[in-house]
Amino acid sequence: DMNEVANFVKGGINGCTDNKLNYPPFTPSESQMHLQLDYRKHALGKNRFNLIKFPYTPWSDFSESHDVILQIGADICGFFDNSTEELCTCWMQMGTFYPFSCNHKAQGYADQDPAAYGFDSLVVNTSRHYLNIRYTLLPYLYTLFYKAHVKGETVVHPDPFSICSSVSGKKLYVCVMKVVCSLSWRHPMGLIVALDDNKTASGELFWDDGDSRDTVASSDCIHYQFSVANGVLSMQVAHNGYQDPNNLKFENITVLGVTAAPALVAVSDGNTVISLSDSQIQYDIYKQVLHLKNLELELGKDYTVNWEAKISANIDCYPEGSEDQAKCEARGCICEPLSVPLCYYAENHGYITNRNTEFPSQRSRSQDISKLRVEITYLSGRSLLSIFDPENARYEVPVPLDLPAAPETVEGKRDYRVQINDRPFGIQEIRKGTEEVIWDSAVPGLTFSDQFLQISTRLLLEYVYGFGETEHPTYKHSLDFHKYGLFAKDQPPGVSVRTNGDVLQAFLNDSPMIGHLVLPAYWSLGFQLCRYVYSNDTEIADLYRDMKAAQIPYDVQYADIDYMERQMDFTLDQVNFKGLPALVDQMRAEGMRFIFILTKGSYPAFDTGIEKDVFIKWPPEFSNDIVLGKVWPDYPNITVDNSLDWDTQVELFRAFAAFPDFFKTSTAEWWREQIKDIYNNIMMFDGLWIDLNEPASFVHGTVGENCLGNKDSENPPYMPRKFLKHKTLCMNSEQILANGTCVKHYDVHNLYGWAHTKPTYDALLSTTGKRGVVVTRSTYPSSGCWAAHWLGDNYSAWDQLLKSIIGMCLFISGKISITGADICGFFNVAEYEMCLRWMQLGAFYPLSRNHNTINMPRQGPVAWGPEFAAVSRDVLNIRYTLLPYLYTLMYEAHGVTVVKGYLSYGVWYDYHTVRGEFVDMDTPLEKINLHVRVGHILPWQKPENNTHYSRQNALGLIVALNDGGEAKGSLFWDDGEGIGEFCVVVCL
Repeated sequence: DMNEVANFVKGGINGCTDNKLNYPPFTPSESQMHLQLDYRKHALGKNRFNLIKFPYTPWSDFSESHDVILQIGADICGFFDNSTEELCTCWMQMGTFYPFSCNHKAQGYADQDPAAYGFDSLVVNTSRHYLNIRYTLLPYLYTLFYKAHVKGETVVHPDPFSICSSVSGKKLYVCVMKVVCSLSWRHPMGLIVALDDNKTASGELFWDDGDSRDTVASSDCIHYQFSVANGVLSMQVAHNGYQDPNNLKFENITVLGVTAAPALVAVSDGNTVISLSDSQIQYDIYKQVLHLKNLELELGKDYTVNWEAKISANIDCYPEGSEDQAKCEARGCICEPLSVPLCYYAENHGYITNRNTEFPSQRSRSQDISKLRVEITYLSGRSLLSIFDPENARYEVPVPLDLPAAPETVEGKRDYRVQINDRPFGIQEIRKGTEEVIWDSAVPGLTFSDQFLQISTRLLLEYVYGFGETEHPTYKHSLDFHKYGLFAKDQPPGVSVRTNGDVLQAFLNDSPMIGHLVLPAYWSLGFQLCRYVYSNDTEIADLYRDMKAAQIPYDVQYADIDYMERQMDFTLDQVNFKGLPALVDQMRAEGMRFIFILTKGSYPAFDTGIEKDVFIKWPPEFSNDIVLGKVWPDYPNITVDNSLDWDTQVELFRAFAAFPDFFKTSTAEWWREQIKDIYNNIMMFDGLWIDLNEPASFVHGTVGENCLGNKDSENPPYMPRKFLKHKTLCMNSEQILANGTCVKHYDVHNLYGWAHTKPTYDALLSTTGKRGVVVTRSTYPSSGCWAAHWLGDNYSAWDQLLKSIIGMCLFISGKISITGADICGFFNVAEYEMCLRWMQLGAFYPLSRNHNTINMPRQGPVAWGPEFAAVSRDVLNIRYTLLPYLYTLMYEAHGVTVVKGYLSYGVWYDYHTVRGEFVDMDTPLEKINLHVRVGHILPWQKPENNTHYSRQNALGLIVALNDGGEAKGSLFWDDGEGIGEFCVVVCL
């Protein structure tokens, strides 16, 4: 320091002689000599805290770094004067990216190191965050210094196109560093690849031991050259003279600017090529960012990473995974190391109209069936394709289909024609007129064995939707060999469908008619509140009081398993919920409705069930015992320790549970008797909630986890999940169909919730004499004829809002019209703004319910304060205003869907202002944007605290005229809960 040369007096203690050397005609400002600076750092001198000096400090850095000095920076937060927290916070952010990053203060001023502002201060948190970024990027900065040392390049320079932007009224200049590829400092290493408009990028890495001298001259270093072109990252080692003692690896690569999800990602070291698994690939469609994880690429070796590799049109011959060349060829398939899939069928593989003997049976534990029968039933707008074993009866799903009494025999009345392909066997269905091929299974790989069935089809378009209740990140599905498990659990362009048995049956063109969707009770479209757990009936009473005081519309209050004695169905906790029946009566008298949960259990209902033989048992050849699991009932006279892990709680506190076989007629009768008994003798209700009916169990298979019988049922040749008995029943458990046929649970597992739903709906109607509503977790096609559905146990997270829309729309298109997600999330603590936005979104779910789990804070509309309550009230008032319209949609959904997918062409009127124009839409926290499409008429009604009162108000219409001055709509109106009563339908 002080080597300008600096002095505290002018010249010397006696002054300076008056001559031209001491006092020349022109006096330069303070400066420095730019000599001998190869191994020196330079600070910008003693700066001062003020909002005039501060913005220009970085530009001083940049101008000097253009000369020779590379390791340069200003005293962060200023040398003189006291710094404010706001300025020091901003300066720490900027100073993080100085080549020489140092916080320095003069004597006599307040401390300004980050910790001086407090442990949890903004300065500390900001500094930690941004310094972690600096340390993450140190290998990149180190490489820039190497390039400056060898090539004379700059480390930092100003972007000539920089623009001053206003931040809280102060202007800050922004420097853009030349970041193309960057690497993590710590083990493991990684790359950030920022693609330009031409989808190219380049960069380098210099690496040595970090402090030895002359490593460049002695070649004791590693030098990488990185480049990207045509979707391929090349990692070429230009020099390798250093062995890192930490055996560093590149494990993560982030690619910015990838405009489409990759079909596959292939990594090669020059000798072998591997395809990354789904778990290693994460693509953000909105940010266009590709994350590649767990790569294990060794430092010092060459690699290529290709995310634009093409998927062939080949059909996967080894979908269960772990294939190699020997296994592949043993199936008569082709193994090609650089192909995806690696193992695929030959073009002529599969059935022909006569038995094809060229290829071996696919699975030794599930032999192919040599002869198949194919039936095609022609209907006017669609056809039904069935493929089955003609010599041995096999289980078929007992879902009733609403089909015409006779097939369409007149060719001219059919919309489609069918062609049969001989080798390989396949069916093509072709639309008349356009000649578009709607279905084409004339591809290799048709497989029909006892425990593995597969059929594939080419796709006309890439638009694929559906595939059951799986959490989908997008409405339209990826076609990159993604697998969707369809086993019910608490938890090229083409499509292949695989199943573990039974028969192949498909409707081609249109979806099958699976009955008319249930018309819900009007009140069930109101807002609903639920929570696991309410500690007692007083908590529910207080909640009801608070909701009324806040004037927030709501119709339905739930009680979860906490109202039961030891979580046993058809019981009431006489200690904590003794006053619940009286509370229910009071609330119902004021127009409210109550829904109670039913799961599985034991006790008097169990004794009656034993008498009627309603529970699932082992087949007689194994045992006559009931198959027992564990669900919610607790052992008597125990105190549950919730601090223990879940499995320990299950082992110590959960009692045994039996599973009713709802396929049996006697079970439906027994179930109805139990429901009537609680309604007549304990407390009344208006709807029922059935849960855990996948069926779920807290143990694997049965208590003791020893499943009897053939292990192939538990571990079939093709597994849709890790093992089938995981947290459910043993697959060899026996169930009995209504016609007396005995089947394995293996055959009907996915139908358990479906079989549970109709007996519950029938019991509700016969018990209450009203329409009511049944809400079920597990569903199957046609479940919408009897029940509503919520999307299961979700999380309190922002991404769940979008996923709830996707899940809801998929279920509605799958003919379950009354559906929605748990508003604000079931698991984890909800955040204020997220929950408020979710309340606004959830106000427009067909099933609008706020629900969360045990040990989480309350998250209903009155749990957050008056502002949250006011916004919730406003948006729910809109819902209640439009309930006549939603109810009419439900009426029209008898055979059609509630929500249709429209492209948003044309004019939409703003619901709040009744304007039709193109505008930028503000999104303040207290408002959700809502619009009415032109050409439509919406009936409405003034809202009240619940539908009992709102239905008494006058009706109104919102008419949104199109350019031709036209609009249309309809209104369905009845008493809202009657069964088979009179109604009014108005066409508008």
